[in-house]
Amino acid sequence: MKLKISTLLTASTLAISFCQSVHATPFSFEDNFNRVSGKTVGNGWSEIEYGDRGNVKLQNLDNHESTSNQTLSLIGNSDNTSASHPDAAATHFFNLSNIELLSLSFNWISNGKTEKQDFLNLSWATSNGSGAEWTPLWKENLGGKNSENDLSKDKTKVTLNNLNSLFNQSSVYLRFWTSVNSSNEGAYIDNFKLTGNTRNQSSGQSGVNALAISNVPEPSAIALLGLGVMGWLGFKRKSV
Repeated sequence: MKLKISTLLTASTLAISFCQSVHATPFSFEDNFNRVSGKTVGNGWSEIEYGDRGNVKLQNLDNHESTSNQTLSLIGNSDNTSASHPDAAATHFFNLSNIELLSLSFNWISNGKTEKQDFLNLSWATSNGSGAEWTPLWKENLGGKNSENDLSKDKTKVTLNNLNSLFNQSSVYLRFWTSVNSSNEGAYIDNFKLTGNTRNQSSGQSGVNALAISNVPEPSAIALLGLGVMGWLGFKRKSV
């Protein structure tokens, strides 16, 4: 009888383990650029300014010292540029190991001096060296588009879903860069957000929510446990 009871309890335990579900934990990195201006953009962003032609900084669109309406400002000076050799660019590194269902969004407007030949670009690469191979993610003409100052409006927002090319990449560099045909042309970027789901434990990456594995019994597992206990009680009562 002891063997049968032990077998029954073991079966109940295995049923619970089988029905446990490992839930994907949200991954999120957000930046609204509302911080004190300095020599660098900060929060993990690195700047590229080619000579004195490019200008990458935090810019307040209200033209005052408040940090409540800061944006990432990319002002270029040449159309003879690329992702690997930009004159104005901002790059951020991410570890996206075991992260899926990636979505990226941001708002942008031109600085009002752009033309149809001017572009804002977003590219990615697995390294940040001189020989890095950059792959385009998004590109938009700057001239005559999004010329207003309100970066909170929906029409200034870009959303890129299902970024499968970035899935499970342990080394991802995302780069905004400009391609313009004259000086002082570029764009303002705000409300950057990269989200996804992960089953991996936290990598300790700065600015990213803690990522953990959560084992939560499903209702079916609880039901199986109840049936197992009821069966054991019935067996015990019958054997008395």
